[in-house]
Amino acid sequence: MKYYNTLLIAILIVSNNYSQNNNFIATYKINYTMVNYDSILNTMKEKSKGFMEMAKKDIIETKSSVKELEKINFILKYNNNESIYYQEKTIFVNERAMRKLFPLLNIKDDREIYTNKDKIHMNLNAFGENFNLEIGKVKWQITNETKKIGEFNCYKAIGLFERSSYINKKDEKVIAWFTPEIPFNFGPKYYSGLPGLIIKLEEGRVSYVLKEIKKVESQKINFQKKGKQITAEKLRIMAGGMLKNRHN
Repeated sequence: MKYYNTLLIAILIVSNNYSQNNNFIATYKINYTMVNYDSILNTMKEKSKGFMEMAKKDIIETKSSVKELEKINFILKYNNNESIYYQEKTIFVNERAMRKLFPLLNIKDDREIYTNKDKIHMNLNAFGENFNLEIGKVKWQITNETKKIGEFNCYKAIGLFERSSYINKKDEKVIAWFTPEIPFNFGPKYYSGLPGLIIKLEEGRVSYVLKEIKKVESQKINFQKKGKQITAEKLRIMAGGMLKNRHN
């Protein structure tokens, strides 16, 4: 109980600091923890020489593309009531390798995610067609674990999110570190609903970390739904049907 009282007091105190100007732009960077490729290659010793050379080439390309992730900025524009999140367009040395890496990290630069108090919507392109997908919200469990990230005192929250993976429906656990020092309940991607801005989001091997925040005098959060509105369930059914037709 003492922990939750402390958290509540912190939220009330810092809320006053943001009442005069409630328009902000947060920039996030991505960190990716690579798998142990040497260990993977050791399991392939019995494979042919040609297969091994192809595997080594693919690993070198993947390592090169991971380094280029440092170039990407993820932008979150927000105010008291709503936010919009997107990935900035970036020019890469090896565009082909990056396009191959994006699906593995579940990032893509043609997506726009809009969040308000009631709903989360995402514009995306799938199967050569534009869709507007309504996404379910995360169920959070706030823990008593804390740590300092940069200049912010953060609290750990564990979230369970029903991911729309197009084909498989599964629950996935994520970890968010949020700070009541910035009393806005938004964060990277479709993760929101905590009593403070998410400073770091851990999503498997991928982490999104706050790089900077800027106050702006005014900004319009413009979100236009693109394409056909669809539910996650219908999108999964569509993907399953296309996959089935490929195998027939």
